[in-house]
Amino acid sequence: MRLIKRICLAGIVVAITAAVAQRAVSADEPLVNVSIDRHVILNRPDQQLAYWKFESPDLLGEETHQYRLTAEAPWGETVALNPRAGNRWALNTRQPDNGTFYVCRGRNPLDAIGADSFVVEGFGNGGNWGGHDRVALDCRTESGVGILVVTKDRGTRYEATVQLSDGSQLTATSQHMGPGNHWSYFAVVRDRGRLRFYVRNMETRMPLTLVELATGSKDQATVTTDGADWKLGGGPWYPSFDQYRVTRILSDRMFALLTGDRIDIKGIRRTRATLTARLNSDAGNLPKPVALVFEMATEGGEWQHVTTVEPETLKLPIHHELLGLPAGTHRVRLRLMSAGQEVARSQTREFVRIDADPDPARISFSTAGTLRINGQRSLPIGLITRKLDQAVIHDLKAHGYSLVLTDCQSDETSSIQQDWELLNACQQAGLAVVLSLRDRKSEDDGITIRTWRGHPAVAGWNLHNTDRQQNRQSGWATWRQIKPLVPDQFLTATSPGYTTPRSSLSSVLFAGAAASRSKDAPLEKNAVRALAMRVRALRSPQTRPLAPYGARPVWAVLSGTVASQGRPLSAAELKAQVFAAIVAGAQGILVLDDKQTRQSEAFSQLGGPFEQLRQLTPVITDPNSVRRAHTTDSIETWVKRHNGYDYVIAVNTSQETLQSTLALPNARALGRIEVLFEDRLVKPMGDRFTDQFEPFGVHVYKILADTAARSIARLYPVYPFGPMNRTEPGLPLPGSGPQVTLARGELESVCVVVDNRGEQADTFDFLVQYSGLPAGSSRVARTAYVPARDHGGPHAAGNEVADALIDTTSFTPVTIAAGECRHIWVTLNGNRLKPGNYNLNVTLVPMTARRDRRERNRISTRVSIHVHDFELPRKIPLHVYSWDQSMPLTN
Repeated sequence: MRLIKRICLAGIVVAITAAVAQRAVSADEPLVNVSIDRHVILNRPDQQLAYWKFESPDLLGEETHQYRLTAEAPWGETVALNPRAGNRWALNTRQPDNGTFYVCRGRNPLDAIGADSFVVEGFGNGGNWGGHDRVALDCRTESGVGILVVTKDRGTRYEATVQLSDGSQLTATSQHMGPGNHWSYFAVVRDRGRLRFYVRNMETRMPLTLVELATGSKDQATVTTDGADWKLGGGPWYPSFDQYRVTRILSDRMFALLTGDRIDIKGIRRTRATLTARLNSDAGNLPKPVALVFEMATEGGEWQHVTTVEPETLKLPIHHELLGLPAGTHRVRLRLMSAGQEVARSQTREFVRIDADPDPARISFSTAGTLRINGQRSLPIGLITRKLDQAVIHDLKAHGYSLVLTDCQSDETSSIQQDWELLNACQQAGLAVVLSLRDRKSEDDGITIRTWRGHPAVAGWNLHNTDRQQNRQSGWATWRQIKPLVPDQFLTATSPGYTTPRSSLSSVLFAGAAASRSKDAPLEKNAVRALAMRVRALRSPQTRPLAPYGARPVWAVLSGTVASQGRPLSAAELKAQVFAAIVAGAQGILVLDDKQTRQSEAFSQLGGPFEQLRQLTPVITDPNSVRRAHTTDSIETWVKRHNGYDYVIAVNTSQETLQSTLALPNARALGRIEVLFEDRLVKPMGDRFTDQFEPFGVHVYKILADTAARSIARLYPVYPFGPMNRTEPGLPLPGSGPQVTLARGELESVCVVVDNRGEQADTFDFLVQYSGLPAGSSRVARTAYVPARDHGGPHAAGNEVADALIDTTSFTPVTIAAGECRHIWVTLNGNRLKPGNYNLNVTLVPMTARRDRRERNRISTRVSIHVHDFELPRKIPLHVYSWDQSMPLTN
């Protein structure tokens, strides 16, 4: 009996084991699953670790504010480099360093590079007097790891020493590059298995030249200096320098140098993607050994073995990295092997390796809520839609849209390559795209974001889920999961069919069409005022809490198919809605794409107002404050100062024809009043004007008002051989300009002084325009100053002396600081002037000021010129000396 019981028990155990094994193979839950971390794989972006630009005391520094430089002497006078005619490559700033080093002590960007590829580049010249040697860069440990770049032979050659931690080294000296006081460039490049050193003369059209290439460096080698000082620019004879940059290269790419040249760089880290394999709990019952076989097919070809992994545990996900993928479409298959037999398999969806450098859009908001795309202020005009295809893109481009908020959720019939090309079409059409994560599983969010975040058309992500009961806690959990993946893109919390105006998760608040979504909602009597009220309500401090960058912006949402009083909105109402929203404070306009919106007449009617908004974008996004004009109650106004003009948007929010008088605040007398987009003028009446408004009428005015600061500086000519002003020495006699005389063949100069020493002086830029002389008979230049050397001459060391006359055209901006005088020299060429009398008119055209950005008047002065009808001898019998020269200057 006991034997029978044992046999029965053994039979039961065998049956149970077989059942478990059968369940492991045939269960509804897959026994094994494989996924990839993204569906589009790009080159990894390079990282600019440091960038210094030497232009003025205010602009000295490093863009990332991590490697601040200090100097051992005060800055010298900023001197602009005027490129020689036809020299496209010369850059436009230079700065003498007074013979000192600029140092970042104990920190330098080389330590942040690690074992990756890098480019260290910079350029400068050997200063004046023919060029002198300098230390372009010195950053090394005591053992020599790091970079040293110096110049030799009075700045005419570069010498570089580069050493990595594995002992690999490059030592190179360039050939003669031209005069040492020319602008010259160097670059140290490290990539996979090699070191390179490049040079280039920027003033002689010399091509980028490879001086030396050293091979044999190991991939794991670094250039870490353990906190050595970063020191550059040293030299005894006022060497000048402009820019230095350190860039970390993470993957293969064509890299653009500061000179505009492009070089091929191989990244130490090859392009990679991560595969993740997961097994369910039943896999633990499989007979041992258990192995995972990864295979890959490219462009639909045969499966090729990649690797075999024998996991130590089957409970945790197994990760495997694909390195060095070629460009093309791929698919990965995973085969689960048990005791040498395949028991299950899984494969990924197709993914694409694109051989392109990612250049994702950098999105930010100003403290006032203005959207900035790659640093440029933008006014989003967009469509909220559930579908994105070529037809939608064509319609949006044709009607002036700049943004689309869409699901962009591809189905199984759409390939990743097709979706990527759809985003390319958006980029070419000038459309920024907000992609939606609606209806996606939270674990898929990361894959979706990593797939599309690198595309330059993608500006943001929509987090809203169709489950409107989603609690706030789970919403914040989603936000915390996603935001680190897209730090330079914004997040919204809405849905194409449902706007959430007060969502705490959204970077942007939406006002508008949501109130009209319900069929039970009463029809609005005045859709224009209703939209404006919603925008103002969301802009109130109670409903618009501060975001990390300031107050959250409010975007108005229109619906082209929503009716008012049982009828469709008229073209005038649609336009009034658009401009009333801007007047109320909206910083973006979106249109809700109902089923028939793009086919409706309203969609076409909005094209005109949107085109006008595009033209007004620089005005609307100007950081100047918004004011209100004084007028009747039914006329809503918006006033902003931009480039010297007051722009006024006035909207009649009523259904009546009105004649209204508008008065500008703080104005005393209005000048020319132009009605934009209507080709007409309005007559000013002191500080106000009157105009007629049709029902829901909109007018945009451009007004020359007297609210601007009128004076900027004094402008007067100085001629050393003219009559003397004994009351104010150095100034011309009141009421008369100088009389300049010269003979045929003679060169004569007169100085025009820009005196900016008044009590209300402000730093500003200006252009110099002149007229009254034949072409080619004059040269206009500005004086540059450099520190003087002590030669026992008229200037002691440490003072500044006028150095060069730098050519100035009518398109060359000149900067003058508050409390400063600038000298503009006009040289007259007697060879190009016939005998007779001339009047030279010099006009100063003000541009942007640092503090007060309002328009300033032009100021002018006149110089009388007389050319005698005789010629001076070509050979001068006298020796002429300069204080800095030891040899006489003779003709």
